[in-house]
This record gives sequence, structure tokens and C-alpha cells, in this order.
Amino acid sequence: MLSQPSRLWLYTRPTDMRCSFDGLALVRQHLGQEPLSGHGFVFINRRRTLLKLLYFDGDGYCVWSKRLERGQFGVVVIEVG
Repeated sequence: MLSQPSRLWLYTRPTDMRCSFDGLALVRQHLGQEPLSGHGFVFINRRRTLLKLLYFDGDGYCVWSKRLERGQFGVVVIEVG
């Protein structure tokens, strides 16, 4: 059964997209978040043409990816302050 992540976190640094489950678990180190939290973690490559979403659905890790054939993913920058 597919479940939705409760919150999405965007990792803003370009990511080596050869990484899979274990490599993308860098959310612990860089975002200070627990991959088992049920939140979704979004990673984008340097060219912004490939996006991966990592989340734990209760039974195991899920990694979803999308590669654009044309164009780039836009990145919204929100300043907190």
C-alpha cells in the first residue's frame, strides 16, 4: 500500500544521483532528520533534470525518481527570518 509522506524536505545541494537507499540516507547528517520519520526527502541533481524522493512507508524505504527529457525543475528559495 502506498502512503503519502507527512512532510517534504528539500535537500538544496546537488546530489550524486547514483545513490540509492543507503546513499540518500544522508538526510540524517545534513538535514538532521530521521529517515524513518515518515517524512519525504527530495534530492535534485546539479543540472536539475533528475529528482529523487526517499521516504519510509512503515514497511521499508521507497525511492521514487523522475527525469525530465526537456527543461529543468524549478527550485523555490524561501528565506526564513
